[in-house]
Amino acid sequence: MPSIVKDDPGFWLDPKNEPLQAYTKQGVFGPTIPPYEVFNPARAQVSTEHVFSVAMIDVMNNGMTPQAAIDKAFKRTEEIFAKYPIAQS
Repeated sequence: MPSIVKDDPGFWLDPKNEPLQAYTKQGVFGPTIPPYEVFNPARAQVSTEHVFSVAMIDVMNNGMTPQAAIDKAFKRTEEIFAKYPIAQS
């Protein structure tokens, strides 16, 4: 991605567009941090299964009450986290 910025610095690093310039410097040239899911497979699976998005859809499209939908989501989250115990040191 740095080559894209270097090929068109007039756009990406335009001093008149301070938000884009700052974002480009931070996102392309600055250090990056991996998302939390990289370190926690349970969290990655919850994210992959869209557990909480499914809860919202259950309420909007399937007529489930919000309380029932969130209970279902937390139950599924607990099932997933139970598969990946964290060792205590």
